[in-house]
Amino acid sequence: MMKKIPSGDETLEIVNSCQNERDIHCFLHNNLLLVRNAFNKWAWNYAECIPEYSLGGNFFADYLILSADSGSWNAIFIECKSPKAAIFNKNGTISKELNLALKQLDDWEDWLNQNMAYFRNSLAKY
Repeated sequence: MMKKIPSGDETLEIVNSCQNERDIHCFLHNNLLLVRNAFNKWAWNYAECIPEYSLGGNFFADYLILSADSGSWNAIFIECKSPKAAIFNKNGTISKELNLALKQLDDWEDWLNQNMAYFRNSLAKY
């Protein structure tokens, strides 16, 4: 039996009650279909949400959405941050938390560019 996905109102209530990244991660980890359905915009043929995906042991994404349609494979890497974290400072500049998250995404992109063959081979188990 497939697990029921929380409604939009239920999800919003739970997310608003989360105090930190760990809280939101616990909720999402127990609702992988919610993560998959929210971020999978391409595939209709195959889609899987893989939690705590390792990029060669160097970096870890909270989730990898791996999806396929008739012509291509898609990979979406997701990093969760605290829902309470500020995105911008009061003066409108990017916050420290957002800068760190953007740096993490750059690191992942660099790693993927240097290790694409390894990454593709690691997907064979899915």
